[in-house]
Amino acid sequence: MATVRAAVLATELNLPGAWCALSTSSSQGCPTYGPYVDSDAVFGSPYPVLGADHRWNAYDPAAPANLSKLKNTQVTLYTGDQGVIDANTATAARTVKNRLDQLGIPSRLVDYGNGASLSPQCDGSHTYACWGPAYADYIPRLKAAFEAAAKN
Repeated sequence: MATVRAAVLATELNLPGAWCALSTSSSQGCPTYGPYVDSDAVFGSPYPVLGADHRWNAYDPAAPANLSKLKNTQVTLYTGDQGVIDANTATAARTVKNRLDQLGIPSRLVDYGNGASLSPQCDGSHTYACWGPAYADYIPRLKAAFEAAAKN
């Protein structure tokens, strides 16, 4: 899926940091996202050049065949929509949510847009100011799921 690839590539190429550095008089305070790992560390190379993406295509996290493997889980997706990365991840998250719904897999999408609905510190971008509140929302839900599973 092109939007998932775009989000991965934007992170690897540090596009938000590069854009910030080009658009301000100082690069101080600009985000840096990597690359921290090799481009083919998780799902294989997302670069569709000379067949380099063969592993990506086999393990694409948004492909229905791969999502169907989650049939016995509950999936929660969080995304904002501000900045280079989150503009793509918001689209990708909605696509994944729709595919999970079509497969009958329980899922929840928290699309916090510009961040106002998540936290006063969150601006809807790919930063800890948004990740922290998302984790704070998710952990009690995960705990409840573990407690429910332990009772069964």
